[in-house]
Amino acid sequence: MDPQTATQTLAALISNSNPQSNSTRANQLDSANQPLPVATRRISLTPFDKRVYTLLLQIPPGSFTTYSLLSKSLNSSPRAVGNSCRRNPFAPTVPCHRVVATGGSLGGFKGEHLSKIVKKTTASSDKEISRTTKKTLFTLDQKRNLLKKEGVRFDPTGQKVLGTPYAGFQCTI
Repeated sequence: MDPQTATQTLAALISNSNPQSNSTRANQLDSANQPLPVATRRISLTPFDKRVYTLLLQIPPGSFTTYSLLSKSLNSSPRAVGNSCRRNPFAPTVPCHRVVATGGSLGGFKGEHLSKIVKKTTASSDKEISRTTKKTLFTLDQKRNLLKKEGVRFDPTGQKVLGTPYAGFQCTI
């Protein structure tokens, strides 16, 4: 998708996701002639998130890129790009699943990650209980399946993508 269309697509996604007056939204029907749901929370993106999502929309289906290549186009760090992908409220329409690690592995974006939860016990005790839980936002199997449906090739183990990463980004924001 060209940069101008990507910018317009993102603006439309944000606009359609934000609350509108009931009279405007209630009169709109989806493809099954059902009323569209009225959005209940406002989507607010940082300027950096908008830049990341606009570049993600430029990655053609069947292609992939790396966090590193994307971050170089943004004069940022791969970690910042990964954090932005994790916050993406429009996945998979804004295709964060097309971003992989430099070595081609899928890890990262909305995959399983460990969250450390620290709880204090009762006031009579000053002990802290620490436990680690696995939080799944978007499984790696789902990411792999989306990429395969789009035509991305994998190694025989299905753990790494094959081919040359997309690098034709044009920043417009």
